[in-house]
Amino acid sequence: MAVVWQCQAVNSTSSAGAVRQGSLRELNLAVVLRRIAAADRPPSRAEIAAGTGLTRATVSAVVDDLIAGRLVAEAEPAPRTGAGRPARGLVLAGDGPAGLGLEVNVDYLAACVVDLTGTVRHHLVRRADLRPVPPADALD
Repeated sequence: MAVVWQCQAVNSTSSAGAVRQGSLRELNLAVVLRRIAAADRPPSRAEIAAGTGLTRATVSAVVDDLIAGRLVAEAEPAPRTGAGRPARGLVLAGDGPAGLGLEVNVDYLAACVVDLTGTVRHHLVRRADLRPVPPADALD
């Protein structure tokens, strides 16, 4: 993945080497989303800010965008352990965008829809002899 990030950073710079505002925003969205996805427990906004070096205001704005995009959801707050309001953790949204996987084989067609949490929303296998069928017809 490091190579992908380097390529994106190179592609998002102008000829003078400056990063455009839109590219910086995209990078911040990716950094925060990756931090949430890789966490072993739901991180708070403050923990993400501390771990990424981004300001709390930036993290808060980015998280609000990720929530609006249905990529991230707020988890229930942990039980209080001290004074103040407990922080709400952040998790990948299970009801947002999903990926579609298709497998076209000689004797079946399989489809699987998986959400960001890795949960399979739908799985279907249709048995059929697809050898004589043109690819477009097999997908129909």
